[in-house]
Amino acid sequence: MGLFYECGNGWADTKFAKKDMGLDAFLCCPGPSLVPVERGRGRKVFAVNTAYPKVIPDVWVGMDHLECYDRGLWGESFMKILRGNYWEQEYNGKAVKYHPETYFASLEKPKTSMFHLRQHTSKFVWYKHTLGVAIHIMIWMGARRIYFVGCDLGGERDYYDDRKLDADLKKYNRKLYSNQVEFLRKHTLEAKAYGIEFISCRPDSPINEYMDYVNVDEAIRRSEEAVSYRDEPILHAKEADAIRKANADTGN
Repeated sequence: MGLFYECGNGWADTKFAKKDMGLDAFLCCPGPSLVPVERGRGRKVFAVNTAYPKVIPDVWVGMDHLECYDRGLWGESFMKILRGNYWEQEYNGKAVKYHPETYFASLEKPKTSMFHLRQHTSKFVWYKHTLGVAIHIMIWMGARRIYFVGCDLGGERDYYDDRKLDADLKKYNRKLYSNQVEFLRKHTLEAKAYGIEFISCRPDSPINEYMDYVNVDEAIRRSEEAVSYRDEPILHAKEADAIRKANADTGN
C-alpha cells in the first residue's frame, strides 16, 4: 500500500492518485517568510511540519515523530499524512492511527523518479526530508502547478516563529537547506518535462535561480481567476428539472 489508513476494522488503501487535480497547489513550508495562505477556490493548500498552525491546510505532511509538532494538529479535521511506521505512536493515550483524518505513507529509497511513481499503490520516495515526500504526494494527487511559500532555505533565521536553535541544530539545518536547494534544482527541471510547474513565492530564496517567482498574493489571484464562473441565479430543483427537460426536448 502506498497511502493507507485505519478504517476501524483494519488497514484500508486509498485511491487518491490523479492525472490532474484541476487546482493549483500551494506548498507551505515553515521558513521565516511564511504567510498564512488560506484554503479557497482554485487551490489546494498543503503544509509541511511546523507550517501548521500558522497555515490551516487542506493536507498536512510530516515525517517526524509526533512530539515535533503542535499538539493541536491531532484534533484537526484536515488530512494528515505521517510516516508509515509511526502509526502506533501515541498522543493522549491513543495511537495516532485512531486520531481524526490520519493517513500513513509507505516510503522507499529512490529507485526511479517520483514522476514515474503515480499509481494508486505507489510508494513514496524517501529523499531524507519531508519536503521531498510532500512534493511526491502532491504530484501523485495530480498537482500540475505548485507554488512554494515560506521556502526560504537559508538566511539567518530558520523558522517563522521565535524558536531558538543551538549551534549544532542550526548547522544541521544549513546542511539540510543546501541539500534541498539542489534537490529542487534537479526536480524543477525534471518537472517541466512532465508538464508540471514549480514556482517560488519567496522573492530572495536561492530557489529563484531556477524557478520563476510570483508574489503569493498574485499566485492566489491567479488560482482563483482560473476557476471563475458566471454569476447565475440558484434554481429550485423543480426549476432546474423544467429547464433541463425543455433543453432536451429542443435538442439543446
